[in-house]
Amino acid sequence: MRVRVDDVSFERPAGLADLTSYSYKGSSPRTEFSIECEAPVGGATAAAEVLVDRRSKFEGYFAAAFSVEEEGDVQLGGAPAKFMRYSIDDKGQPISGYIAVANLGAGDWTMLAWQVGAASDQVAAIVDPMLASFGAADAPAPKPAGPGYTRREAGDWAFDVPDGHTYPRIRIYEDPDAELRHEVEVHVLDVDARDLDDRVKIYEGRGWTLVDREDVPIPNGELLRLQFEDPLGDRWFACCSAQRHEVGNPIQNRWVEVRITGPAAITARLRAVMDATLASIAVGGGR
Repeated sequence: MRVRVDDVSFERPAGLADLTSYSYKGSSPRTEFSIECEAPVGGATAAAEVLVDRRSKFEGYFAAAFSVEEEGDVQLGGAPAKFMRYSIDDKGQPISGYIAVANLGAGDWTMLAWQVGAASDQVAAIVDPMLASFGAADAPAPKPAGPGYTRREAGDWAFDVPDGHTYPRIRIYEDPDAELRHEVEVHVLDVDARDLDDRVKIYEGRGWTLVDREDVPIPNGELLRLQFEDPLGDRWFACCSAQRHEVGNPIQNRWVEVRITGPAAITARLRAVMDATLASIAVGGGR
């Protein structure tokens, strides 16, 4: 399955869990929207149970400042879902919230959550178009939100988000058991050229000592293969790349960084994942 961020797409790495933080923020009114999926996969916790747990956490944290205004049933991605509409009195400033949870796909839960810095009567106008547009990432929107919205992806799902909202530019994939972490970062247009030596400094900031470095030329960019030793004497492999892509008319520069780290014992696997992602990157066009 391909992943798209703006005009850049790449193949989602097989066998890795998507641990990206899918959060979207807007203003006027201040709005935060997030999507969260059950992890680890395979739990298939009932949506109603998830909503009860979330309500309990709000009640425990906000106490009397938290109140539920409505609960019930709704549709999410063509499946039955549970929803909760609530409000929080944040020192005299209203916060209105909406949560929808459904058991989708193989049965694991997916949660969509909004918090809006406004009175509750403004929430429906924000939530309803996004909720109706929610569906599989590899299919058209069930009900497009229309002008003023852009379709965004979060793992297997996609939805229409108001223009001007910030959105995640880094996709994170992991194999926690193998201590493997893989990142793809799509930068905003026309940022300064990326300096991979800054990335080396970040690794060294962990207390790692650089023991080997290989600079590899790639089209319109550079790639580093690095070997480190941590304070306990364990060896780690890291690979990072930065490539400049020309997009649009008039032409603008789009930098894409790809990174992977893990124990040196699985270097062959790390290199294979890195190479596969780099080979899959495409700019422009559809999915």
